[in-house]
Amino acid sequence: MDSIHDAFVEGVVAKMKTLKVGHALDEGIFMGPVVDDKQLASNMAGSKKPSNLVPI
Repeated sequence: MDSIHDAFVEGVVAKMKTLKVGHALDEGIFMGPVVDDKQLASNMAGSKKPSNLVPI
């Protein structure tokens, strides 16, 4: 089981290292900053947690 976990973590880390954060309108930027609590709440409301996840 550790090998599956390790492979997953390595894959996530590798992908996260390729994502660029910066001004949202700049070319090549994946994500812009969250400027305040209102925007964060709006962003979080727009992302839904999959209903088929099983807690471990």
